Amino acid sequence: MSDQNVAQGLAANSEHRKEIDGLRAIAVLSVVFCHAGFAVFAGGFVGVDVFFVISGYLITSIILRELDAGTFSLRRFYERRARRILPALFLMLAVCLPLAWWWLWPADFRDFAKSLVYVVLFASNIHFFKEIGYFAPDVELRPLLHTWSLGVEEQYYILFPLILMFVWRVRRHWLAGGVVVLLMLSLLGAQLGLARLPEASFYLLPARAWELILGAVYALLVAQRHPVAQVPQPWRNPLSLAGLGMILCAVFLYSPATPFPGLSALMPTLGALLVIAAATPETLAGKLLAWRPVQWVGLCSYSIYLWHQPVFAFARYRLDEPGMPLMAALIALTLMLGYLSWRYVEGPFRRPCWQGRRLAAFALVGMAAFIVFGMTGKHRADIFKRFAPAYEVQIGVERQLSRNYGLDKACDELRGNPQCQTADNPEVLLWGDSYAMHLADGIIASQPDVGLVQRTESGCAPLLGIAPVRGGNLSAAEACLRFNEDVLAELKRMPSIRYVVLASPFAQYLKSENSLLVEDGRLLPVDSGLVLKALQETLRRLEEMQVSTVVVSPPPANGGDLGKCLARSVLLERSLAHCDFAQSEMSLERLAVYRLLAALPSGTRVVWLHELMCQGGHCASHDGNTFLYLDEGHLSRDGSVLLGKKYDFYRLFTGGKALTDREKP
Repeated sequence: MSDQNVAQGLAANSEHRKEIDGLRAIAVLSVVFCHAGFAVFAGGFVGVDVFFVISGYLITSIILRELDAGTFSLRRFYERRARRILPALFLMLAVCLPLAWWWLWPADFRDFAKSLVYVVLFASNIHFFKEIGYFAPDVELRPLLHTWSLGVEEQYYILFPLILMFVWRVRRHWLAGGVVVLLMLSLLGAQLGLARLPEASFYLLPARAWELILGAVYALLVAQRHPVAQVPQPWRNPLSLAGLGMILCAVFLYSPATPFPGLSALMPTLGALLVIAAATPETLAGKLLAWRPVQWVGLCSYSIYLWHQPVFAFARYRLDEPGMPLMAALIALTLMLGYLSWRYVEGPFRRPCWQGRRLAAFALVGMAAFIVFGMTGKHRADIFKRFAPAYEVQIGVERQLSRNYGLDKACDELRGNPQCQTADNPEVLLWGDSYAMHLADGIIASQPDVGLVQRTESGCAPLLGIAPVRGGNLSAAEACLRFNEDVLAELKRMPSIRYVVLASPFAQYLKSENSLLVEDGRLLPVDSGLVLKALQETLRRLEEMQVSTVVVSPPPANGGDLGKCLARSVLLERSLAHCDFAQSEMSLERLAVYRLLAALPSGTRVVWLHELMCQGGHCASHDGNTFLYLDEGHLSRDGSVLLGKKYDFYRLFTGGKALTDREKP
């Protein structure tokens, strides 16, 4: 790569490009509308990927220009990043602090405080990768979840400039080829990770770096004045429109069920690259992106992105699920906050006075303050929360909403743990997923001296030879197959077992966006008939072992988070009856499961929890002041105990009642 070509190529692309500001607007609005819950924007999360491509292109262009001029300095580079990122970020965090203190339940406040530390260290992507799972709080209620993308980007910019500097000085002609190799390795890792570690592929740098590198590769081609980077005039209009179309197709056609990132991310990222490469002021795409309102959003895009998640999360935390009119108002508030942050925070901090020691002091003091507050809140949330309104009420509600793992938290996946067995020679085996876990307290409440062994794994129904593949996570499905075979093998070694209780919502096996892994390794589309056959085969195998078996249906559900509704009712001092619902309002997902269980052969013993919890067509979410639910479907610990005593779960599950007299829903 000749220095003259570098200089000429970069000079030709150094002017401010309104098309890129417009592209930023498309990206941030896609994310905002997606997170606001507008179904048509279900794939709007790809806006983050568009941001990555833009960032990779622009930042690499700047670095190459300075390397060519011999003026590149890591200190100045990181100083620019600090001026760009930290002021608006610190403001958002500072505003979130009192709101979190005021509104969040103690456990959620501790999680907020913990995430605060990771955010200012630009490692929140690692934090959320480790924390978010089946039992994690609703991601929509995490005010700082969106900062994962800042973590990815800043981790990238710690490493990538060093690589560029080194190769530039040692083997400059290797630069483009080496970067392309990095891109291919990262993309390959992202795609392979979808099957084994989908959460890692989504949150961590190795599987996301290729998106930033994609923009960097184009910057390198521009710097070299490579023919590939020079889009002929006749092709600019169709290619730039095609790029916009690819982004919008991903926004409107993708959903959270789309395996992502990996090859699926090529559509929005290549679309962004086409816009960067081909859109000019003369093209139709360029004119659309240069429209004044679009430009305004693009200029404020970073601040808008920072504010949208806290605004939505705190509103959802405090209010009932906001309807579209309220969400529209919250979007307007987000845009206003984004503008104010851009105008009065981002702009002033770009002035020359904010550099050197002054900027370093601002950054270090701010980071230190948030880290101290975060660490204190993580370990001693009571220091802050005890002075918050309704603290004692929050503690009581939080106890009712504590996660229900059954006998012990260790019983989720861990085999053979002594805490998951109440006697040396148990008579009852509780087998299934989290919807089996929540029955344990009720069984023990109805028969305190019961010999119970719990074998449960979250998301894994007690079905032999079949497992759900969700979000492309093949390894979890394989683990589920092994788990159920292990439980059956263990049952054969436990002659004291007389009763087997099977429980699951089974919904994960019926969702069309999932697939089913069968024991011979084939992946099949979801088929309720296949699931029913697997359940019948499991019951047949248990019958051969001469144990009495019962299937327990999931509790009635209306699709809303009943635990959250109950907690909010206490906080707002309104009747808990607000969260009850008519049996006719049962969710379609729950009805599909009930139809599956109703299709079992006559004589199959099934306990229908809706018969216990819905009287006269009215389904209760509480009994007195006791919450029956902790979320959208799981029984709370107190709820399980209350129902277990009231309806004698032990007698129900071991055949003390005519369980075959089923009222099919």
